[in-house]
Amino acid sequence: HIVRTADRRFNFTDLLERYASGPADPKASPARFSLSNIGVHAGDIQFDDQLTKANHHIEQLELGIPFIANLPSDTDVFVQPLLSLRVDGSPLRIDGHSKPFTDTREAVMHFQLDQLDLPRYLAYVPVPLPVAVPKGRLSGDLELHFAQTRPTPQLQLTGHLQLDDFALASNRGEPILELGHGRVELADVQPLLSRYHLGALQLDRAQLHYTQGASGHSNFDSLTTNSAPAAPDATPTDLRIASLALTGSALHYTDATRHKLDLDDLHGTLQGLSLLPAPAGRIDLAARLGGGALSTKGTLDLAAGRLASRLGIKQVDVAPLQAMAPAMAAQVTKGKLDADGQLQLDWGKA
Repeated sequence: HIVRTADRRFNFTDLLERYASGPADPKASPARFSLSNIGVHAGDIQFDDQLTKANHHIEQLELGIPFIANLPSDTDVFVQPLLSLRVDGSPLRIDGHSKPFTDTREAVMHFQLDQLDLPRYLAYVPVPLPVAVPKGRLSGDLELHFAQTRPTPQLQLTGHLQLDDFALASNRGEPILELGHGRVELADVQPLLSRYHLGALQLDRAQLHYTQGASGHSNFDSLTTNSAPAAPDATPTDLRIASLALTGSALHYTDATRHKLDLDDLHGTLQGLSLLPAPAGRIDLAARLGGGALSTKGTLDLAAGRLASRLGIKQVDVAPLQAMAPAMAAQVTKGKLDADGQLQLDWGKA
């Protein structure tokens, strides 16, 4: 039974303080050990968090470490740990093999999680988050590869992640994103090298909100306010997405005068996207706009900042489009728009 009190202390803090109070002998040799057949079965932990007024329950705890040692003769032996449990009803499993006491600290770990309630555990992040996550459940099957190499350690993630019933808001409570269901394949993710290669990305019922406020502010400020400029010698972000599929999604835009523009039933695919120079990706999207239909099909080059596509507009109400237009003395009250032609956008030279 673990208790965290309102003054941020645990019911075992005094034991840790007593152990850490004694001075360490700088000349002492490191403690050597060799342990075998460590096991915990059907463990149960109750966590009473009086600080956040929450209770957590860890049950069906299974811990297995067949062998671990830091004796010189045993450091080049793989340790094969196992941790399996249910956290507040959500299953979590971690297994793999590791050499924690070699110079390279080589490790391959496998993580499985199912429907983890994100807001419940983000409350324990030690630093304030710039955004709020009112709801969301995380699932995944990941494999982590690590090695302490020079000059940069190797850290690679592969597998897949899934988000369900997710919401993201600004720190003032303004909605930014809602997502019914999302799934992404991690083909080659190496954060220490700024490499993020994704396979298939699926977004179902994604709702993106962009709301302008006074003096050029928006609900996106929480995402950008604390972002530091990149160092001149920083490794460029290598983001690649093999395919992005959208179903039942929408974009909601509101300008500073509260004019609204809604792009509904957004569906289609984007393929071969890359932030670094690469062949242009393909785009094929359609949506409902102002009671009519909007479609576009062509190429998108994110690295060069260039879009070339065929644009189709059918029976779209003109009045809502004023949210995207500069201020005018007159106001359009009604009308329908039809158009079909080529759209060329080049923001890379801006």
